[in-house]
Amino acid sequence: MSTIKTNQLAHTANGAATYTLPQTDGSAGQVLKTDGSGNLSWTTPSAGKILQLASTTKTDTFSTTSTSFVDITGTDQNGSGSIFCVKITPSASSSKIFVTGVLTFGGSDGEAYSYTFKLFRDSTPISIADAAGNRERATFGTQGFANADASETSSINFLDSPGDTSEHTYKVQVRAENPKTLYVNRGNEGDGDSAISPRFTSTITVMEVAA
Repeated sequence: MSTIKTNQLAHTANGAATYTLPQTDGSAGQVLKTDGSGNLSWTTPSAGKILQLASTTKTDTFSTTSTSFVDITGTDQNGSGSIFCVKITPSASSSKIFVTGVLTFGGSDGEAYSYTFKLFRDSTPISIADAAGNRERATFGTQGFANADASETSSINFLDSPGDTSEHTYKVQVRAENPKTLYVNRGNEGDGDSAISPRFTSTITVMEVAA
């Protein structure tokens, strides 16, 4: 493997600035900064600073009768196939990932059947309730609706600590209660073709936050 040794970098354009590199490597998670005169040095990002952001929005609908948690499929806006998710690679293992989002959903009737959602980092559930007997551990959801035509909007706000610099996939899985159907981005199974049966969007956004 070849090694290029230099103490300065310059663009090929005439009159472009010349950048002087620091003599030693920085610490893990540090980034290069310029003093405005072409001198580069290592610096640690300020705590709480947003280092990067990624977001995806689901604009189509989804439904399931599964009583086990399953992925929400459909709109692909970030190269993740047909799964509603968002990917991010932390630049430092000390970084936090702030997950936020909004999901709109409906159920097949207004009775007291549960419709539940669970937030995942890769295959690991995060931001779920404590174990309590046979109760489902979930992030959000509802046990029935006010009426058969209702839909609900729930938000996600969770500060995650993956502890590495690997790529991670954040997603929400859903489940219905037999024999009911859960819908995403629409109301109940009537779904009439009129202004009183609207369609919605759902969004997941992740932000890397400097520790």
